[in-house]
Formats: sequence, structure tokens, C-alpha cells
Amino acid sequence: MSAQQEYDRRILMKVLEDLKYANRLSMLDFVELFFPDSVEDYWMRKWEMFRDNPLGFYWSLDTERLGRLVSYIEKERRS
Repeated sequence: MSAQQEYDRRILMKVLEDLKYANRLSMLDFVELFFPDSVEDYWMRKWEMFRDNPLGFYWSLDTERLGRLVSYIEKERRS
């Protein structure tokens, strides 16, 4: 394995470990974190996507919501 491949592997492992913290989100916490001002029909579709297809959900996030996810993971990692 090349040095670049080893670096990429480590980065991917770190990302995957960090995303485990997102699995702790309850539906209420999810809504408060990502969609606090949305109507139920909208956030329920997003919750179902998160529950059934987390990777697809993460890919759909805009920069602001990705920042919220990073902040949440950092907070959870410290607790």
C-alpha cells in the first residue's frame, strides 16, 4: 500500500468512526439539529432518509448543515 493510500485509509476510518456518533441522534435531536424551522412533512422525509440511507442523507446536506453535523460530532466525542 502506498503512503497516499495509507493516508486515505486513515482519513476514511476517522470519518467512519466519527459518523457513528450521528447514529445516536433521536428523531427529536435530528430535527432540532438539522431542520428546526421546517414543517413536519419535510423533516419526516429527511428523517426517513437518514434512517434508511444515511450516506445518501449526508450527501444531500448543504455546507451549513454539514457544519452542524461536525459540531455535533465534536461535542459528542468530548462527552
